Amino acid sequence: MDDVLIVNLKLGSHVCLIDLLEYAEGGKERTLRLKFSDQFYKDDGVGKTAKLKRMWLLVQLLKVLQLDENADSMKLNCNAVAGGITVECTRMKSTKNMQDAFEKLIIVLRDMRNVDCKMQYIKVFEGDQWSFSLLAQRLTGDIAAEADRFAFQYCLFAMYYEQHFTCSPDYLLLLPEHYQQFINYAQRFAECRDKSCRDKSCRDKSCRDKSEDDYRQILISNEITEETRREFLHHLLFLDTKRTAPLVEDVYPDLRDKYYVIKPSSYSYRPSFEIPPDLWLSDDKEIFKKTLLMHGLQYGSQRVRNDKDLVLPIIAERQENLEFAGEKMKNDKEVVMTAIKKHGNWLQYVSPEIRDDENIVKAAIASYPTALRYASERIRSDKDIIKIVIDNDIVYLRCASTKVLSDREYLLNLIERDHHVFDYAADELRYDKDFIRSAIFRNPDVVEYVSQTTLSPIRL
Repeated sequence: MDDVLIVNLKLGSHVCLIDLLEYAEGGKERTLRLKFSDQFYKDDGVGKTAKLKRMWLLVQLLKVLQLDENADSMKLNCNAVAGGITVECTRMKSTKNMQDAFEKLIIVLRDMRNVDCKMQYIKVFEGDQWSFSLLAQRLTGDIAAEADRFAFQYCLFAMYYEQHFTCSPDYLLLLPEHYQQFINYAQRFAECRDKSCRDKSCRDKSCRDKSEDDYRQILISNEITEETRREFLHHLLFLDTKRTAPLVEDVYPDLRDKYYVIKPSSYSYRPSFEIPPDLWLSDDKEIFKKTLLMHGLQYGSQRVRNDKDLVLPIIAERQENLEFAGEKMKNDKEVVMTAIKKHGNWLQYVSPEIRDDENIVKAAIASYPTALRYASERIRSDKDIIKIVIDNDIVYLRCASTKVLSDREYLLNLIERDHHVFDYAADELRYDKDFIRSAIFRNPDVVEYVSQTTLSPIRL
């Protein structure tokens, strides 16, 4: 190798400079130097905040990968005027050590090419405010090691949990085993979430409950240590509060049977509270109500979410919080009725017993006819209740049970009044030639759904 080797790299729209020096001045001797700036040869459409986050993540990666393993130390300088950072590993033990560090650095830089596009959606620190001066403070200032570690691990966890990567970057193989395990579990949690509900827009409670159970099995398994289990929980609380908040007392059993409210988006490995446990007094309920109205029932403990005096006034003002009420409250007719009178859609979050209550279901479909799909099988087969919704619009027939949609005579009678009913019949009827002929006989307009040559349905 020459005494001096200078490498210019173009990474997408970004340019950086690497110096390999055999005889650096100022007593630095054998030195590997990286100059990485916020200056670009063209605008790539990604905001400056995301680019600053990428620069922060780059430095954290180099620290974890111990780029200075065979050097005196890794020195960092931030130049606000140039908008760049300089990373130096001085007094490296040998040229071979410097070449190995250079190879590691190249792998990381290559994989950092588009990370800013992913980082723009991740809130790294509380408030997520960024400027070059804040970047410099976070890189060289007196930030607690635990806070720094939490932020770095959270970034990794979020990128893999949210599946920002279609394949694993090469630098992953360079990370210590603990971080590789960490990323592996982030992917496992994401698979649990997606396996339970392939349709990401689906709001069916049963889908979320399934992934919640899968999360619980991973968290309480003997595969991971208690410390790592708690780390996972806190990262999941940021990313998926709905599924994760009910698991807090599985991970922290000493919190069971206590009143408390978790602080949302707490940047800490330890539980942080808006209202801490062990301070519960019966006359503090107004404080709880105010806090829960602000943040939502999902941040309350199991005791809080099953306390009717707390839950009922919350539901009265914010009906959507029925989703996070305790199981006891989801089986309480007064609580449920308070929510569904405003919007019947919340019927999806109640207990199976309540879904089989005719008065509750009628109240739900009065404001939201499609709520019938969340009722019990018995009620979805009740033709008197079905009549209530289809009198508004025949399209709600799709919410009826399979038993009803397979009832030949019932459907033919409906078809006689409205040919669109044919489109909601079970497939076994829609492809039954005798049923098709009978339907056309009852209402000739049914022919618009049928191919005359094959007497089979036409999907419009």
